[in-house]
Amino acid sequence: MDFVKRMREDAAYRKHIITYFAFGIITTLVSWGSFWLLRRFAPFIEENIANIISIILAVITSYVVNRKFVFKSKEPNIWKEFLMFCSGRVVTMIFEEVAFFVLATVIGINEMLVKIGVSVIVVILNYIFSKIFVFKNSKEG
Repeated sequence: MDFVKRMREDAAYRKHIITYFAFGIITTLVSWGSFWLLRRFAPFIEENIANIISIILAVITSYVVNRKFVFKSKEPNIWKEFLMFCSGRVVTMIFEEVAFFVLATVIGINEMLVKIGVSVIVVILNYIFSKIFVFKNSKEG
């Protein structure tokens, strides 16, 4: 079933997607907020290092909320699941860091605009990875 048709016809799926994106917003705010705080109050931390720290904090937040509230995972091997989750996030972190470096550092686009724009793509990629590889046995969505 295609995405639009399923969103229109399946209330449980709609709720699942809305929940994912709501917690995605919270996770993104953790990333943006920690990045902003580091750049504002610890200017000695280089912008790309601040970006990596903000991503790590967001990944930890994301795993907790996705496991508990979005996919409602019952996987008993939490470390295996967490490592799978982190491996997907490493891939999107590399994408985010390369895009951030090129757009903000090399080209000179405003760092917060780059952070926001790249985050949208990362949220979509993270959902796909979580759904297909990490929480594949979940009853949600």
